[in-house]
Amino acid sequence: MSSNQPINISKTAKVKINTCISAMLAYCDSTPGSKQAGLLFFAYMLLQVNRRPDNSIPTMALSYNINTFSPELLYNENFTLSLSMPELIGVLVHEMIHLAHLHINRRNNRNPSKWNIACDMAVNNIIEKMKASNAKINITLPSDCIKPIPNVKHESVEFYYLLIKDNPNSDSDGDENSSSSYTFVVSPDQSSDGKGSSGKGNTGSSNGDHSKWATFEDVSSDAINAKVQSILKSSSIQAGNIPGDLKDLITGLNQPKISWYTKIRMFTGNNIKISSRRSWQRPSRRIPAIKRNGMIQPQAQGKLFERSGTIGVIQDVSGSVPDNDIRQFFSEIDKISKTHLVKYCTCDTKVSPITKYSHRNYVHSGASIVGRGGTDMNPAIKLMNSRPDIDMVIVFTDGWLFSTPEPINKPHLWVITSNGTTKHVAGSPHVKMD
Repeated sequence: MSSNQPINISKTAKVKINTCISAMLAYCDSTPGSKQAGLLFFAYMLLQVNRRPDNSIPTMALSYNINTFSPELLYNENFTLSLSMPELIGVLVHEMIHLAHLHINRRNNRNPSKWNIACDMAVNNIIEKMKASNAKINITLPSDCIKPIPNVKHESVEFYYLLIKDNPNSDSDGDENSSSSYTFVVSPDQSSDGKGSSGKGNTGSSNGDHSKWATFEDVSSDAINAKVQSILKSSSIQAGNIPGDLKDLITGLNQPKISWYTKIRMFTGNNIKISSRRSWQRPSRRIPAIKRNGMIQPQAQGKLFERSGTIGVIQDVSGSVPDNDIRQFFSEIDKISKTHLVKYCTCDTKVSPITKYSHRNYVHSGASIVGRGGTDMNPAIKLMNSRPDIDMVIVFTDGWLFSTPEPINKPHLWVITSNGTTKHVAGSPHVKMD
């Protein structure tokens, strides 16, 4: 080839990406327990996602193609060619982790800028753990990418989101792909070393472009979850080993949908105590009245059935819970409250006092929904456990919790929203909304 012949940038960028995927398939250490065992899984994910150039974006981006009804990976050709091979592998895996963990449709009412930073922190933390010495294949990230916050107790997206403080100089609505500085504060109780920390960071110019995530908002969560489930299942079959943090996600996506409101009714019906007493006001129509000396005899009396037992409801009011699911859930609770005594409390970063539920509380449910942050269920669970007047507990949440919740020492049922995960409640009675 003549040295004066122009380079085909499009072909070269495509070949470079394919070379990275081939290297991941051929050289990563897939031994169970190895740091790079997950690379093979993400390589197979990349094979199932359409990849095409789009120089209108600065780096790489996940998007939804309405023609193929599938997610796709867009890449800027010049950005792709500017990266070293280990960096490109890191960026490709970065995008697949976003897809696998459904970051694309979990934001809901959260601030977009803070959500994007929190997602990148969580993803890049996973990639940092994949780095291994003496490995046949190297993985790294561009030097100006977002760094995870060190020494935190939990590493979920929701937890990182809580630690990031609002930037007073940024748009209050939160630009989807803003490039600005951010600050974080970690209190001692949120830190793994008990010391706490604070600092500043910059979003950099090499981070993935999240502006295309808006294309997923026009698609139902069911359609997205079904497609991602198919990709994850196929990848797990081909790779053999599934990254540990994805096993529960795949299991949750694969669970068949059932009538969640029927499950709630069965749960309350099985745990409510029902007794009866004779009633003079309601004589039995099946047994003829027997009168002696002008008085109705006991065997002819009617019965009144009485229900006893109090239902405690814990409501997750964090920003990750869809408003439509909140309305549906409390429509069902409202029906139950007409025949049962219901007491409830709300929970996100703090827990509210337990109060008696009445129809007026949620006629305008939006007025009662406050907080909109991450979720720590343990304070609410402790409160319900300490109340002897509560006989059973229903927890309404999306399941994106900081950690596995404490045991509930009463009959209980976890109701998981349609966009939620059963990761932290897999060993407890639960049902997912359809």
